[in-house]
Amino acid sequence: MQSCHVQKLLHAQCAHAKMMMKKGMYRGDELILKKQPKKLSAAFFADYGNLPELMTKPTRRYCIALLEIDDLTFAIPFRTHIHHRFSYIFTNSSRSDCSGLDFSKAVVLTKPCYIGADAMIDAAEYAEFLRKRATIARRFDRFLRDYKLWVKNPAAYHAELIVRFSTLQYFHKELGITS
Repeated sequence: MQSCHVQKLLHAQCAHAKMMMKKGMYRGDELILKKQPKKLSAAFFADYGNLPELMTKPTRRYCIALLEIDDLTFAIPFRTHIHHRFSYIFTNSSRSDCSGLDFSKAVVLTKPCYIGADAMIDAAEYAEFLRKRATIARRFDRFLRDYKLWVKNPAAYHAELIVRFSTLQYFHKELGITS
């Protein structure tokens, strides 16, 4: 049985979590996943558009989910045709069987001006995104921790491809990764 003090503490934490959910964020162990998908701004593409692994089509602004971890803001793109496990795949997407959030193409947003306008996404995907924000945040956090290990010795983890093709390779300084 839990003591009255523990029950009050758990109730307060639950109330705080509900308030955060109403504000459009999920907070758990310093993970905050924003509720509204956004687009990357033209300023972001002006500064980073020349990076080979970055998804850049001049006429398209990619829809992203914003996730804050340890005072860093990550933009995780919504994509179709994801064929690897470093992602969250939506179960009821009308766009593709492999539509979801691609962790391997996440970027660190170093300036607030890199966050663009609100984005519209598929209704079923958005509903699942809202329901699964905590799961998505935890999975991305795990991917990020694994990525930091893999970079140190990709062959030992059989992670040569993910390290080579991930956009996180351009943000090692922000991630605290030293060569």
